[in-house]
Amino acid sequence: MPIKSILMPLAINGSDVAATRVGVQVAARLGAHLQGIALVPDLTAELMRAGNELVRRVQSVHVGFQMPEGGMARVVAEAEARQMAEIATLRAAFACHLQEARLPLLDAGSTAAPAASFAEVPDEPHGLAQAALLADLVVLPRALRDHHLDAHAAVDVLFLAGRPVLLVPEAASGTCGRHVVIAWNASARAARAVSRAVPFLERAEAVTILEIIGSHPGPGPDALALYLARQGIRASQVRVPAASGESTALQLTREARQAGGDLLVIGGYGHSRLREMVLGSVTEQMIAQAAMPVFINH
Repeated sequence: MPIKSILMPLAINGSDVAATRVGVQVAARLGAHLQGIALVPDLTAELMRAGNELVRRVQSVHVGFQMPEGGMARVVAEAEARQMAEIATLRAAFACHLQEARLPLLDAGSTAAPAASFAEVPDEPHGLAQAALLADLVVLPRALRDHHLDAHAAVDVLFLAGRPVLLVPEAASGTCGRHVVIAWNASARAARAVSRAVPFLERAEAVTILEIIGSHPGPGPDALALYLARQGIRASQVRVPAASGESTALQLTREARQAGGDLLVIGGYGHSRLREMVLGSVTEQMIAQAAMPVFINH
């Protein structure tokens, strides 16, 4: 499946610089349209609720207290002005990244590629997952510190929207996708991840299949290498024993980096249901710990 539409939420606090750089690079590399979005909360509704609650609390102490006339309206107007300024700053920073990569910034309705656009999306419950429904890939910063991008954002996109995520740590620098490492465990979800990542694999200078020995029964790295070869993709193989005292996520990223990879592709890499209850799923570990760009498809 080609990757022609990429969605990337932009963080107001600037914690997404590495992710933005990688997103722009990937869009140019894949010949895709990149849409940067600002998740915009309804400030009027939020402030009115907060103001009414404040008045109720003050009235519980000072009977008869009333909000000064026009007081709440001034607060809302000032907050909306700040929000508009933040969005303008966000768009300008996005435009700078695009200019460096010589990608044009076009209207939100544009279909041109490689190119980019900017749009505002209501910050509602699962708003990012809803916006991601019609994207082929969502680029997210791993450190989701922005108040509009909480720790559930990647999980929402993976599980509610069913879209692949390119997770980028803050420390990411240099290239993404020149040497792709596939975390292989012979599961259906791993196979789907490989299929979704074919656009990266076709353009990579090197592809490595990484298997933790004895992790799962089923087709091994040789079979996957043959499958890829039939699509014109040459892949080398690395097989390693499971590391004791280290999470699967950390071992996979460590081995991938040692192999020279700059992008790790992972699907349904996991433990038994009991072990996941105790240790947490590998997907959750990746979201929390990944030290390199990771393409996750669940």
